Amino acid sequence: MLGKSLKHEIISTSRLFIPTYIVMLILALLGRLFTWLETRKAYVNSATDASSKMVHSFANISMILYMVALVAIFIMTFLFLIIHFYQDVFTDRGYLTMTLPVGTNTLVLSRILIAMLWSLLTSVIVIFSAYIIVSQYDEFMSSMKDMFKVLGDLQDNNPEMIKQSVGVSSVAGYVCELVLYLVLLLTKWYLAFYVSFAFGQLMMKA
Repeated sequence: MLGKSLKHEIISTSRLFIPTYIVMLILALLGRLFTWLETRKAYVNSATDASSKMVHSFANISMILYMVALVAIFIMTFLFLIIHFYQDVFTDRGYLTMTLPVGTNTLVLSRILIAMLWSLLTSVIVIFSAYIIVSQYDEFMSSMKDMFKVLGDLQDNNPEMIKQSVGVSSVAGYVCELVLYLVLLLTKWYLAFYVSFAFGQLMMKA
C-alpha cells in the first residue's frame, strides 16, 4: 500500500512542481542566451548601439528573474509540502485521506518520502540551471577545475590531515556525510511541522 500511496502523492504534487521546474530551466536558458550574446565580441562589434543596450537590458532582467526564482523555488517547495500535508490530513480533504485502506504510519511515511523526493529534485534542478548559466564563463569553469584538482591532490597527499579535520579520509566521504546530514536535517524540519499540526489539532479538540 505504500507504493500506491506514493504514486498518488507524486501525481498530486507534480502538478505544481513540474511546471515550476520547466519555468526555472527556461529562465536559465534565457539568461544563458542573453549573457552569451553580451559577452561575444563578434556580436558586440557588429551590433548597433541600440541593440547592444537592448541585449544588455534583457541579460540583466533575465538574471534578476532567475535569482528571484532561485530563492522562491526553495521557499515554495518547503511551504507547499508542509501546507499539502496539513490540507491532506487536517482539513476537509483529510476525510478522504483517512478513508484510504492504509495505516497512519504509512500515510506519514509516504508524505515524508515525497517531501524528500521533491526537495532533492528541486536541488538538482537549481544546480543544473546554475550550471547552464555559469558554464559559458571559461574563467569560472577553469577555477572550478583547479579547485577540484587541489582537493584531489590534498586527498592523495594528506589523507590523515583530512581525516583529522572532517572525520573522514576522503573528500568524497565528507561530501556524502554532508549530504546525509542535510537530508536528516530537512526530515527533522518536516517532522517538526507535522507534529506541530497534530498537537495543534489535539489542543483544539480538548
